[in-house]
Amino acid sequence: MKTSSSAGLNGVRGLLLCSAIALTSCANMNPAVLNAALGAMGNGLGGSGFGGGGIPNVIMRAVAVSIAAHYRADAEQRQAAEQKGRNAAQKSSIRKKMQESKVSKVAVRVPKTKDNPAGIAITDKDGNMVSNQVYVPEKGTDLKAGQVVTVGGHKAILDSSMQGF
Repeated sequence: MKTSSSAGLNGVRGLLLCSAIALTSCANMNPAVLNAALGAMGNGLGGSGFGGGGIPNVIMRAVAVSIAAHYRADAEQRQAAEQKGRNAAQKSSIRKKMQESKVSKVAVRVPKTKDNPAGIAITDKDGNMVSNQVYVPEKGTDLKAGQVVTVGGHKAILDSSMQGF
């Protein structure tokens, strides 16, 4: 197998970046910066990183959603989240993404109610809320349907796009 020095450097860069991320706190990192860093790490370790073979680029990275607040869902929000979770889990595109990424949860948007703001709830593949928490992303958060997201420590597939939360 023939390797070039630049291919070796890509692997080293990826490992150094991975180490830097592991040693620093990512909790307060801007999601766009974190995703760029993870993308660079994936490019450094995969593709032609090790002489053309590399690690197949099939790993789906999760977008860390910065949370401004979280609260206990009221009955109306819980009912809406569970209904949306059941509907989402029945969609073939969501089921396919769940299978590809080995994720068993769905992130759904819950509506604003009289007492609580709109947010994101996490449901299992049967539509049951994983916890009774609703997470409110920071203002300006843009997320795309089908994306793997990490919200409140739960890795899930996003059922629909959410702009400017």
